[in-house]
Amino acid sequence: MSLGSLTGQIYQRFTKPKALKDQGAPTTQPMPPRVAVIDAARGVAEFWVLGFHAVVYLQLGVTAGVIGPCPTPGAYSYIAPLAPVYSDNWLWYLLAPLRMGNLGVAIFFVISGFCIHWPAARAGQEFQFKLGYYIKRRFWRLYPTHFVAVVGSMLLAAGLWHWITSNGLGECVKVPWVVWWAHFFMLQAQLPIICQYQYVYNPNLWSLETEFQLYAAYILLRPLANRIGWSRFLLFVLLPVSIGWIAGATSYWGVGLSFPIQTCCIGHLFTWMLGAYVAECLCRGTDPRPLIGKSAMGLLVYQTMLGSIPTANFMACAMVTAWLLHALLLREVQSGKTFPGCEWLGWWGIRSYSLYLWHAPILRAIVILVAVQAPWVRDSYNYAVGVAVVGAVTSLYVARFAYWAVERHFIGKARLALIPVRRTTVAAELPPDHAPDGAAFEATARKG
Repeated sequence: MSLGSLTGQIYQRFTKPKALKDQGAPTTQPMPPRVAVIDAARGVAEFWVLGFHAVVYLQLGVTAGVIGPCPTPGAYSYIAPLAPVYSDNWLWYLLAPLRMGNLGVAIFFVISGFCIHWPAARAGQEFQFKLGYYIKRRFWRLYPTHFVAVVGSMLLAAGLWHWITSNGLGECVKVPWVVWWAHFFMLQAQLPIICQYQYVYNPNLWSLETEFQLYAAYILLRPLANRIGWSRFLLFVLLPVSIGWIAGATSYWGVGLSFPIQTCCIGHLFTWMLGAYVAECLCRGTDPRPLIGKSAMGLLVYQTMLGSIPTANFMACAMVTAWLLHALLLREVQSGKTFPGCEWLGWWGIRSYSLYLWHAPILRAIVILVAVQAPWVRDSYNYAVGVAVVGAVTSLYVARFAYWAVERHFIGKARLALIPVRRTTVAAELPPDHAPDGAAFEATARKG
């Protein structure tokens, strides 16, 4: 017997559920391999994040060629924002929900946890985990598209910085080589010595670093949840650990290291596994609402008695997302009903990864060019909002092209590395992260 097979048998024995009191029996209703609500939820999350950056970038100045904090050279350039932080214009009030769009990342984390665990939840005790297949699947699904986006973001930033400097506006940020390499190894927000350069190329990449860590953590989290019991594990282990890490690390290291603290996967274990718990409840016929309610009370008690934590709103959004997702998913699997606009949102949800990777660099380029070339835009908040709309629409078209040119070619490779399941093809039916796979999915996308 090979070492790999022996390790697999030991892992399989360890992951076999023991604590079944709060898990329920597997439902007799067959679960579909793919659910439309998940793609639609991903579309909602991405549009929210896109709207957040489109609106917030209007009211941020460009320092040394970067929107956001960064180390500055001596005679650094500064480009004034296109819009004020506050305006009495009616559009400013109308767009208020978009200024909370950073919470869309919490929705993505819940969806990600659901998608990773959905094959295992559907298969139950028949599920067999193989580490090699799991790693290959995650790598081919995410990293090649990420690599191209990093290269594109760097080239776009270099072009913008050269344009700013050549126009006599001042110097731009000087990026050390270690930062350049850290982006390709998905560590730019994790290392304390370089985290201050997080915004220089693409500020969205931090969540992908966190997700890769969560994928690794899942190898241990799933068996622990099976052995301890899912609701007990989330409520008494992951929730205190996530809150304790953010509160304790911030108190010990200070806000100066907020990026490494808040992007570390430890602070997001509860949020991510909450999505996996929704998948487990859906396949076991149990209700996740009691756990969500108790978790919300626990977070509220901590906030009231021990002080606030920076990620409290993030965790609260994840709880609301899990509750809504379960209600919508239960309706879909039981009656086949979704909601108006689900197909259209799902079409964009399929392309949300490319849109997430590309929209921030595109928006930054448009804001900088307009701020320098058309300063009259600052005369009216309406003009500034028009710039945001143009930037958002441009990002949508760039994302469509990036999906067609890059992402779709690696979805098939990810499918070749699906996690095998003993005596069943349940997991093989699920495309990676509910992404489109093959002619059937392309036909669905074209209908959208």
